[in-house]
Amino acid sequence: MAMAEVDHFWIANAIHLAFAISGLLASVAKIFAYRRGFQSW
Repeated sequence: MAMAEVDHFWIANAIHLAFAISGLLASVAKIFAYRRGFQSW
């Protein structure tokens, strides 16, 4: 994004959005794992 000369505001918002989505997906995965039970190897 920096090479495309996008404003710093949008670069920061994109990074923040990526971290927020990552945290949301991690939470959903943990809830799913706890409700369904962990795989026993």
